[in-house]
Amino acid sequence: MKKKLVILGSKSYPIVSDESDISPIGGMEVYTENFCKALNQKFDIFVLTRKLNRQFYNEKVGNVNVIRVPWINNILFKTPSFNFLTFLLLFRIRPDIIFSQGPISSLFALFYSKLCNTSLYSRSIGISYIEPQFKGLIRYFLKTIESYVYFNSSHFIFLSDSEINKYTKSFRGLPQNYSVIHTGVDQDIYKPRNKSSDEMFRIFVSCRLINRKGIHNFLFSLLHLKNRENLEVNIAGEGPLKRVLVYYSKKFLKDININFLGFVGKKDLSRLYSEANLFVLPSSTEGVSLALLEALSSGCLCIVSTLDVPKKLKKHVKFVRYGDRMGMANSIDEIISEEEKYLSFKSDSTKFVRENFSWEKTASQYINLFNKQ
Repeated sequence: MKKKLVILGSKSYPIVSDESDISPIGGMEVYTENFCKALNQKFDIFVLTRKLNRQFYNEKVGNVNVIRVPWINNILFKTPSFNFLTFLLLFRIRPDIIFSQGPISSLFALFYSKLCNTSLYSRSIGISYIEPQFKGLIRYFLKTIESYVYFNSSHFIFLSDSEINKYTKSFRGLPQNYSVIHTGVDQDIYKPRNKSSDEMFRIFVSCRLINRKGIHNFLFSLLHLKNRENLEVNIAGEGPLKRVLVYYSKKFLKDININFLGFVGKKDLSRLYSEANLFVLPSSTEGVSLALLEALSSGCLCIVSTLDVPKKLKKHVKFVRYGDRMGMANSIDEIISEEEKYLSFKSDSTKFVRENFSWEKTASQYINLFNKQ
């Protein structure tokens, strides 16, 4: 009989766009979908997620049992309401293993784990309390939750070696049981293709439109570009800053073709990566970016602003300090002017990612870990 595996933290499964949602889907939802697919029927999987418009409360999606709960679409109550109801569902499902993502879902999972003696595996999604939008008591409260989850989960999953150093510094120690399991990339979808033969130079950005993703810094940097002819910028993602960013682009960057594409599905996302000459990740902090791995796997040159890139990936990207708008502009100008100089660099980077970041490898590590409990 297969073990029951409950997955917590994903706001949507399968991935859908809901424009009424004040916290649109991101990398966690993409991770969950790929993770379930990669486990390939090894467990009886339950994904507890939110109910969006026109969705069933209970549904079988492939081999995954999806249970959706109501929630309050309010910035203060959306996360607690969603996670409290998933916590109650755990008593009905009686899982053998819980896999949680994010501090709040992990906190509720930890309560259940202690009450029912169930193994809890918490996955890093980056350290939340250090993000600039959290201040004062909220920051202290969030740090307390994260620290408690970090040290008390049955097993903590880091996404890279660099995350270990970051967490150790922030929480002054390591949990008793932990592993490093890199994110995989869907290599059947995200693969190199021939670029368009037209003269356009295409820059692609894929992220949630929120402050810490740094998309505002990227747009400001475009003001300083010298090479502006035949330039196209495509931005995939939703978020609360979208209206402001669209207004800014129309007012100050009229001479650049900037397209805000909103939510983009896998098929179109793959096409956008393959058409792009350059992918930009302007975030202040990121954990291990799935979008970066997808871009590299698709054959893109990449500029990043986050220091959280895994050590073995750092030599395969071009780094610009977060908030350095002139530095970003100079790096983009250099690549536009001398793109051919980077062809071997791009080829080596793509090869490295495709050899070292597959979902098959990621799933194999998880299966071995879960089966030890």
